[in-house]
Amino acid sequence: MKTVITIVIFSTISVSCKNNDCKYYCNYSFEDIKKLALNKKRTFCIILYDSLYCTPQNHIEQLSRNMPIKNVIFDYIEYNHHYAKNLIKVLYPHSFPVTCVFSYCGEIIDLIPGNSIESNLYIKNAIKNLSMNSDFHYNGKYGTKKENIIELYNKVLKIDNLIKSGHSATSLLDSINDSLMYPYLCYQNMYNNLLLKDSVSAQYYAKILSESQSAFYLTIYKEEIYHANRLLDPDYNEITAPSIQIDKKSIQLNNCKKDSIIPLIVKLKNTGHKTLYIHNIITSCSCIDLISDIREYFVYPKDSILIGFYFTPDKEGFMNREILFISNSYDNPVSRVTINAQVSE
Repeated sequence: MKTVITIVIFSTISVSCKNNDCKYYCNYSFEDIKKLALNKKRTFCIILYDSLYCTPQNHIEQLSRNMPIKNVIFDYIEYNHHYAKNLIKVLYPHSFPVTCVFSYCGEIIDLIPGNSIESNLYIKNAIKNLSMNSDFHYNGKYGTKKENIIELYNKVLKIDNLIKSGHSATSLLDSINDSLMYPYLCYQNMYNNLLLKDSVSAQYYAKILSESQSAFYLTIYKEEIYHANRLLDPDYNEITAPSIQIDKKSIQLNNCKKDSIIPLIVKLKNTGHKTLYIHNIITSCSCIDLISDIREYFVYPKDSILIGFYFTPDKEGFMNREILFISNSYDNPVSRVTINAQVSE
């Protein structure tokens, strides 16, 4: 559903919007907001946010302080909204909010993470100067300069337009394939080669994508990895894919004694037809220890394993803690077991 942020919802912000001729929207698609910006020849910003940590109202209030912003279109899209999915696949963010500043023709000018005073200052500067802030980094994991990342993402957006309209993007792909390969670019290579009926090259990229089945990748690129697996194995489907099943997702402990050591057993089963790879086990508190130091497991189809933990409550009252299992499970790459304990002295 598309929403325009109204005076009723944001009365204090709306006055400044009116004076500065800004427009604020919620959950518009990239294509729709770009069309609005192009018609009015205005810079536009898309803010991908998580409502647990940042709201559009809060973000607007922060941006409106000290230095006014004029003639800009803003679109706030919650990260789990379907209109955010494709942008997240392209931009590969590690945290939210992320502000994407675009020229009116749809080219990325700058990418700015966070909602701090510093972040908002860089957003304002990017809008005012229509230029990137090279000293405010984005996705440092790439180990390359920010301008190279933005140039890459702009090409990836153009490639998307070409292949989705059935046109070859080979020349654009050739210009960036040697610089950086990440899952969505890999998928574009696979898709482009399928358009060209080059099955050998398509399977080459499908294999790379299929091997990228970490929990983080599966969370963002689930559909792309699924299509890659289908290309490599026509019998592959959601049923045959690795799938984790946990016997108890919540463990209730009553009348626990502080500093007592309580053994816990978690049973995991692979209900799929491909090998389940658990590549990490994370606990939310030092009060939970693995009985074994092993954090990686391979679980064959239809097999089960038992993993033991020690829970040592370190405070009185109610405790809520989590154990996370990070795997290549198609339907649940990050699986949680919650421990609820009532602790007495």
